[in-house]
Amino acid sequence: GTAVLMARKTAAESPAPASHAPAAAIRGIHWGIAGCGLAVLAVLRLTVPGFSIADPAPRLRKIDFPQQKSGWTSEHTPSEPLFTGVILGAIHRRYQLAGAPHRPPQVVDLFIGYEEAGATTSSRMLSSKLVLPGPDWDILRRTRERLWLLKRYAELAVASQGPGGQHAVIYAWRPRDRGLWRESWRALLALESSPFRRQGPRAAVRLVAYAPHAGQLALDRARQRLDRFIVAFREELADL
Repeated sequence: GTAVLMARKTAAESPAPASHAPAAAIRGIHWGIAGCGLAVLAVLRLTVPGFSIADPAPRLRKIDFPQQKSGWTSEHTPSEPLFTGVILGAIHRRYQLAGAPHRPPQVVDLFIGYEEAGATTSSRMLSSKLVLPGPDWDILRRTRERLWLLKRYAELAVASQGPGGQHAVIYAWRPRDRGLWRESWRALLALESSPFRRQGPRAAVRLVAYAPHAGQLALDRARQRLDRFIVAFREELADL
């Protein structure tokens, strides 16, 4: 009996197993790391300026484009809201330049539209319909051309209203638009509500000159009218 009591007393007075010491040390390290992390966050919060958040309210950019210049005069033309949707603030104008006596004036149609910042309809700026003059037109061919006076690339398209119908030569470009794939990722990542938002809203620009048929000479003359219009409104087009 005495031996048993002595054994129990020795066991009670013996130190805890050494295996508990590493666990306690690890917990101490974790708490130290957490404390350091909180300290770093506190310092960053006090020293790094906060990011400015984009204004979520829709803001419409006013389009200031001259209605007449260098002999060109213009008048408003109706839009096709059922075809392209409603783009607020867009302009649709037909410009005319008086030609030689007894000859019809040179005609160029202009469309300019800015996306409405923060609006759910901004996806319309990606629509390929914006290249077409209207709903009854079809693209026959398109290429990517350099507009040297504007220092940018644009889509050059030829469209028609059907066999034997009127034809059109079109310049179209989208300032600050990065294309369907990249713009889809920007929308998915909500970059327009972050410090990486673009400097200005996307825009769509379309110039159209008409030809009575698909003859190459008629199409060349239509393109020359577009180039003449760009020469006259070079500064305004470059600033869009």
